[in-house]
Amino acid sequence: EFQYDPFVAFSPIVDRNAANPFLPFNPQFAEPAPVPWIVGVTSINGVVRTGAFVRLPETLTEFNNKFNQAAPISLFYGKTAKNPEEITRQLRKFYFDDQPITMKLFQNLTDMYTDGMFIWPVLESLEKHKGPHYFYYFDYLGEQTFQDLMAGRRVLSGSADKDDILYVWRYKNPFEIPPPSSSEDLYISNLLVKLFYNFASLGVPTPEGFDFDWPLWDKQQQNFISIGNSGVSLNFSLFPDRIKLWSGLNIRDNIN
Repeated sequence: EFQYDPFVAFSPIVDRNAANPFLPFNPQFAEPAPVPWIVGVTSINGVVRTGAFVRLPETLTEFNNKFNQAAPISLFYGKTAKNPEEITRQLRKFYFDDQPITMKLFQNLTDMYTDGMFIWPVLESLEKHKGPHYFYYFDYLGEQTFQDLMAGRRVLSGSADKDDILYVWRYKNPFEIPPPSSSEDLYISNLLVKLFYNFASLGVPTPEGFDFDWPLWDKQQQNFISIGNSGVSLNFSLFPDRIKLWSGLNIRDNIN
């Protein structure tokens, strides 16, 4: 409908007419299974979409000029919100202060996609989930990053979409990315593998005697660990102002 958007060409739908429907009702209203869960986001997840603006600068000019048309399509609220025009107005004010959207505001633009497509939905899911859950924020930039593929070059500091997976699995399809090899990258790789292995085998990522304690996420404290180039730190409430904005936008008030 606009450039690459909607980014998900075949999105799920509620199918009430099939004999054996996979989604007979909106999963937003389902009762989550009380199973343990680890979930994380990367610091520049949104570059999975904004990287195209770096490779094709003319598309950023078009995006700026047609923001009122593009934003509801690109951020998936055009058909789910009762007042998409007001949401668009608030997004332009909050992230860009009503200024022209150019490469000078590329971090802000990427933040908008990171928040709207990744961080806020994950936090919404954590609130609904019934089982024990752990949340991580991945901000490590190593020798390899998907930003090189998505944007064609490194424009921002931080961890791009899927960068955390590079340190857990060997990535060979649809293109091969070299595995971690530097001492810093190997440290991060060993750390993530240990955390996920412990979680899968013991039910907790940091058992007694581990190097640090990773507390459960809860709605009040909103504990999470941040993994970056300076190490691991325990934090609380990720980007509260940005999440407050998205929580108040009513992007799904037209869903029944």
